[in-house]
Amino acid sequence: MEALLKELVIPILLHLPTEDLVRCKSICKVLHSIMMSRPFIDVRRKIRNSYILVKYEDDPINHHHAISLLSDETLEIIDAQSVLSHTPLVDSMLIRYRDSVTVVGCCNGVVCLRCIPPHDEYVLWNPATRDAKIIPDRLYKSDLDKNMFRHQNMGFSFDSKNNDYKLVSIQRLYENNPFRPV
Repeated sequence: MEALLKELVIPILLHLPTEDLVRCKSICKVLHSIMMSRPFIDVRRKIRNSYILVKYEDDPINHHHAISLLSDETLEIIDAQSVLSHTPLVDSMLIRYRDSVTVVGCCNGVVCLRCIPPHDEYVLWNPATRDAKIIPDRLYKSDLDKNMFRHQNMGFSFDSKNNDYKLVSIQRLYENNPFRPV
C-alpha cells in the first residue's frame, strides 16, 4: 500500500505550490517523510521556479530594510524586521532583529541572513516554508584576544559531499585597527 501511495502521490506533490505542500506535511507520517527526504527536495528544486531575493533599503532615514521574494507563484514583499515573524521562533528572539539584516548568501532555497550589530547573529531561513534556525554563535565566534582588531568575511554554501550547508568565516587579525582615523 505504501509503495502504491508513493507511486501515485509523489508526481502530484512535486508540482504543488509550496503553500499547499507545507499543508500536506501534516496529513500523515509517510507524506511527511517523503517530503523531507533529500531526493524529493532535489527533484522538486529542479522542476520548481526558484525565488529571486532582492534586499533594499526602503526608508534610508530610519534605515528600514525590506526583502522582496519574487517567483512564478507569488510576488511577495517581506519586511526585514519581520522576516522571522511567521516562524516557530519565540517572540523574545525577534526583538533582536530590529536593527539591520544583510544577506550572506543563498543556496538551494535556503537564505543565510546576518542580523548585524549589536547582536551579530546568523540565521538560516527558508522563505518557502518560513522555517528559520539561528546558528549557535559558538560555531562562528572565536575566543581570540578581544584587544585585536578583526576583519571578518562570511560565505554560505552547500557541501554536496557531506549533504550539509556551510557557513565559512575568513578572518584577518590586526594588533592595531588599520582603519582608524589618522
